[in-house]
This record gives sequence, structure tokens and C-alpha cells, in this order.
Amino acid sequence: MLSTTLILTGFMASGKSRVARLLAEQYHAPLIDLDQRLVEILGDSISHVFRTHGEKYFREKETQSLQQVLQECHAVPAIISTGGGVVTERANRAMLKTASEEGMHVIYLRASPQTLAKRIRRDPGTRPLIDAEKMLSLEDTVERVKVLLEGRRASYESCADIIIDTDCLSLAEVVEKIIDTAK
Repeated sequence: MLSTTLILTGFMASGKSRVARLLAEQYHAPLIDLDQRLVEILGDSISHVFRTHGEKYFREKETQSLQQVLQECHAVPAIISTGGGVVTERANRAMLKTASEEGMHVIYLRASPQTLAKRIRRDPGTRPLIDAEKMLSLEDTVERVKVLLEGRRASYESCADIIIDTDCLSLAEVVEKIIDTAK
């Protein structure tokens, strides 16, 4: 049984959604995928919202959704999968830090740029901050990931009370590490 909310953060393609589903199954707990919730609220794909309304608009909606989700999880612990860029907003970082201080676990799924780029290339065209202008090669994707990740790394780390390096781990091993660490 889940005693506190687990919040997964990390760069795009770090495995947040997949690990969250496995954790929710393991704990028989509610699962909240923040990106999926935003798609439902906005009635459109994240890629399309980025193209038509811009990143600023999307981040505002993401902040509102995160605040609502965290409030819901005070009453009923859940597994939350955040979007890869949630930490780019100061308000979101503050909410995540407060959630951690209140006993929720904020877990950063950390992976190398090379690992992330390989995963991103498996599903091309779905990451607006990577493929917005044109489909990138693996090498160009690695370089783009390095730039974005370097700008976010400190934010991911400052929000997290648990950091899991996922490069050499299977999904099951990541789940096992989280369960062992978040006791």
C-alpha cells in the first residue's frame, strides 16, 4: 500500500510515464500523468499546443495542473508522472520542494544525453523542443538534449529528494530501486 505520493521528474524520455504505470500497478495506487491530464484539459496534443500557442502558454497550463494535482494528492496518495520541462518554471520547483518537505517523494530519473537521445529517436516527431523545426539525426538529437539538459540539470536535482540513475537499469530495476529507496 502506498503511504505517500511519489512524484517522478526527469528529462523527456527518461521513463517517467512507464515507470509510473509500473509503480501504480505495484502499489495498486492511482496514477496521474501530468502530460496526459494536460492533453485532456487542452483538448489537443502537447506538440500542437506548442506550435499554436507557444511554450509560455503551455507552461502556464502545466503549472495550474501541477498545483491541482498536488492538492488532490494530499487526500489520496498517488503516483505522479510530470512532464520533462516541469522544472523549468520557478513556481513548479517551489511546489515540488514543498511537496517533498511535506513528505511526498520527488524522484529524479536521471539518464545520460546519449541514452535520452536514443529513446527520443524511437518516437520521432513527438517532442516539440527536439523536432519542432525538422527531424534531427541521432547525433543532432544528442547535441540538442545536452543543451536542454544542461539548462535543467540543477533544477531537477534541487527538487528531488531521490535520484535514480537509469542508464544501465531496466524498467523493473528502476521500479525496484524506487520502492527500496522511498520506504
